[in-house]
Amino acid sequence: MTAHLLIRDPGLATTLQDLGRRGFQRFGVPPSGALDRESLAEANALAGNPLDTPALELRYLGPVIEAAGGPLRLATAGAALAMRLARATGGEELIEGWQSVTLQPGDRLSVGALRQSATAYLAVSGGFDVAPVLGAAATLTRASLGGFDGGLLQVGARLPLRA
Repeated sequence: MTAHLLIRDPGLATTLQDLGRRGFQRFGVPPSGALDRESLAEANALAGNPLDTPALELRYLGPVIEAAGGPLRLATAGAALAMRLARATGGEELIEGWQSVTLQPGDRLSVGALRQSATAYLAVSGGFDVAPVLGAAATLTRASLGGFDGGLLQVGARLPLRA
């Protein structure tokens, strides 16, 4: 089984975003994409990804995610975050934002309320394995376009990762 993220709690409004789609506004499709492009790029840099790699955009209250199928490295940037990492082997750690951390299968990361801003990004090393729609992975919820099934993350969703 390949590594993936399991969504235990989606948070308030978590979506997949990249830099958005260009060239479709004349057809009524807005560019969409990350609300805070700098923080998206910074999260990706911390995860070792190209700066425009799709990442989870967290709004106001972050998700609870679990590593499954293999270890994964993730990084956060944007709003001030306080995260609790519950290791599958026992024990908990408090993790601050603006850094990367490696999760082993069964480890659970809980992202609490965002402070000082309403938006943060969670990037995974290698990125998410999603097909672009009209040239982008950005989620446009009102049109059910892009991201994971075109909408907000849901409890129990399994987000595939690139190797």
